[in-house]
Parts: sequence; structure tokens; C-alpha cells
Amino acid sequence: MNARPSISAMFPCYNDADTIGGLVDDVYAALEPLTEHLEVIVVNDGSRDDTFFHLQHLRGSLGQSRRPGRPRRLGQRVFLGRSETNDVCVPHQTVSKLHAYFQRETSPILKWSVVDTGSSNGTRHNGVKLPSRAKAQVSDGDTLVFGRCVFQWLSARSLYEKVHLLTSARLP
Repeated sequence: MNARPSISAMFPCYNDADTIGGLVDDVYAALEPLTEHLEVIVVNDGSRDDTFFHLQHLRGSLGQSRRPGRPRRLGQRVFLGRSETNDVCVPHQTVSKLHAYFQRETSPILKWSVVDTGSSNGTRHNGVKLPSRAKAQVSDGDTLVFGRCVFQWLSARSLYEKVHLLTSARLP
């Protein structure tokens, strides 16, 4: 019997005070039945409205097992690894303490790349192993593997559509 996968949903928000609570609720409603270990990470990308306040409220009301992540300004990099000091902690033995990072590039349009930091078990992007310190641009739907942990890179629109499909499929 296969164990159900752990799921981490991570997405940035910017001036989303009116919608962030509903999105987090929808993500939990859609993904909690699929896993025993769900982590939702919402990165406040320097919002100028009340998004930070709403994230603080969500953090308090959801408790430790359902916290929506660290409301903080997203820098140019988001770090992933086994250590809890990373932005995304993946506590699996095949993931290095600092395994990889995502790098944001804004010129001329917003793009993200993944960079392996020289990890012990490597990083794969769409099935291709990244050389140490190499950068690969990630796009909607790409598959990323850190050690033996599989992730899918989704745009906010794709995440919303998948959550909508999952929740509407369970309606009577």
C-alpha cells in the first residue's frame, strides 16, 4: 500500500487582502482529503494593503498544523531544503539541508528559475538532472524533483483551476 503524498502549496500574494482568506480556505478544502501532511505557504510580496493583517489572522485561526506560511517580503530567492531555516522546509532524508533555491527575475517580465546548490542527491527539472549551480527556468506545469521528493510548479491560475476542479468534483 502506497502512503499518501505530503503536499506543499506555495504561492505569492500581492495586495490580495480581499481574496487571500478564501483562496487559503479553498486550497485546504481541496487538498486536505488527499494527504495527511499539508503545508500551505503564502509569501506576502510586499503588499501595500491589509494582506499582511489577513495573513496574521489566518495564521492564528488555523493553528500550527494549518498555518499559511510566513508573511514576509519575498526577496530575489526562495530557499528549499531539509533545514527549518529555509523558506520551504522538506524534511526528507534525500533532501540536503540547503538543496536548491528559486530565483526571481523581473526583466522584462516576471520569471522564476531553479538552481541546485550542489545537493547530495541532485535536482531534476522535467526529468533532466541539473548540474550543480546550474539555473533552469521553470514554467507552469513543470515537474521538479529534489532528492526523491516530487513537486509541480503551478501558476496561481493553474492552482486555482485544479482546486476548483477538486472541490466541484466532490459536490453532490
